[in-house]
Amino acid sequence: MKIAIAGNPNSGKTTLFNALTGLNQFVGNWPGVTVEKKEGRLKGKKNVHIMDLPGIYSLSPYSLEEIIARDYLVNERPDVIINIIDGTNLERSLYLTTQIAELGIPMVIAVNMMDSVDKAGDKLDTKKLSEQLGYPVVGISALKRRNIQQLIKETLKAGEDKGTVPVMKFNSVTEEALSGISDQLLVRNAREAREIRRNIRRLDKKLALLGYSDRELTPKVQLNLDFARINIKSSIFDQAILEGVATSFPQVEDIIEDNTVSGMTASDVQKILNLKHAWEFILDKDVIAYPSDYSILCHIAKLVNKGFFQDGGRIRGVPVTIGGSSYIPPMPIESVVKEKIQAILQADIPSDEKAIKLCLYCMKTQIFNDGNKRAAIIFANHYLISQGGGIIIVPEKNVPQFKTLLIAYYEDRDKGEITEFMKKRCIKTF
Repeated sequence: MKIAIAGNPNSGKTTLFNALTGLNQFVGNWPGVTVEKKEGRLKGKKNVHIMDLPGIYSLSPYSLEEIIARDYLVNERPDVIINIIDGTNLERSLYLTTQIAELGIPMVIAVNMMDSVDKAGDKLDTKKLSEQLGYPVVGISALKRRNIQQLIKETLKAGEDKGTVPVMKFNSVTEEALSGISDQLLVRNAREAREIRRNIRRLDKKLALLGYSDRELTPKVQLNLDFARINIKSSIFDQAILEGVATSFPQVEDIIEDNTVSGMTASDVQKILNLKHAWEFILDKDVIAYPSDYSILCHIAKLVNKGFFQDGGRIRGVPVTIGGSSYIPPMPIESVVKEKIQAILQADIPSDEKAIKLCLYCMKTQIFNDGNKRAAIIFANHYLISQGGGIIIVPEKNVPQFKTLLIAYYEDRDKGEITEFMKKRCIKTF
């Protein structure tokens, strides 16, 4: 049986988790993030697993904790949820309760801090509250271990009962109002759907007149996409090493597969996750069919800089220097960058040379505040894959030599060596 404990921060959730599991618990991080993950087994019940979800105020996916809790409840579907609420602040706590009730998962409500309620001289009728909410309600004190056994009994009973999960009912006035709103939404949605279909037909006609067609990818490009997907883990690892991330291939593999990873800083984990998302973006068949223009480059930069800059895809507006080089990149001008990218794409040279030129130009120009090497390589891959020309990546073993050649390229000491190096060492074909 799987039990999830959900509740507001500071509601006594972790204290309850410790009371239920004792020493039978494991602490780590949720996959790919630094949010603490606590799970364990119910004392005396090896087959009953308990997950202590992050403290949240709602299931709205606005914070990382809310996303983790919501995804766990929706995707893992525990057998029963213990919703722990603060007995001294019911109004705030019950907001989350109403949202959990809509998931259709059996639930037991643990009203915590009943000792504080009693001390204040207040009375809380848990039986009446249970009748109003439609779920079992147990008043507890997690700190003083009060009524914990009763809570366990109700939780196991709810988890084993596969009957109909109660639906939370509001008063008749509210239910009538909700029914009316629901009917109005159905009518409005149907009307809007018809209007959307008409607009799509009009847009299809306009696009056809402009000569646009929803072209299918060629078999060669389809194969190239598969080839790139097969190599995505090694590509991300190689890029991470080029970026100076202290990692190993198994660690990168764990991050990509959303497993727990240790021995890495949060910022390095974030960089690898960003690389994963940027690669997933360009390997979408609709994205690969789109021209390799400035807008694609900006979105790639936004993805690789996520969590480090507010808008990582915005053109650089501050001076920068490059470590280990005397080269100082001039301030980029958006119109010039767009023209240069188009000039490279229209040049009468092989596709692998175009990909290399795109990559080197973006690196040297330092178009964005950060992540230029990462964005440049993925942008070059967007173009090369769209031409069925393979993938372009700097292998881990060749990173030192590439960096030396890149500095020479920045300082205008390059005589074509870096292009030849990248042709021989950095392009993989299938």
